[in-house]
Amino acid sequence: MGIQKMSNKKTPKKEEYSELVLSGEQTIQKIGELKKQLLIALEEHDRLVINLQDVARADLTFLQLLCSAHRTARQFGKHLSVANISAAVVSAVTDAGFVRNNMACGQDCSDTCLWSEG
Repeated sequence: MGIQKMSNKKTPKKEEYSELVLSGEQTIQKIGELKKQLLIALEEHDRLVINLQDVARADLTFLQLLCSAHRTARQFGKHLSVANISAAVVSAVTDAGFVRNNMACGQDCSDTCLWSEG
């Protein structure tokens, strides 16, 4: 388990985006492969949604990689977001203090932060 699939979809407003579905454990042991997949996905797609519904375990390294990918996407004028955040990811985000600060990356991007509560 890990990276289940990549698919192209459309929003109700007919905006095209690609979805990367993750599952299982997303920890330091698997971070290298995920980094490669994220780089490819961001290179090939302008809008990327990462579906976290089936992530059973997440660690700080995983969260840091997602934040880094988010910053990279913004630098290149692309859009990256997360969807269907599992309880395991919510717990990791909370334990890391990302929600509390709404500044996980140390930059004030509260309007676009992946982990904003609202």
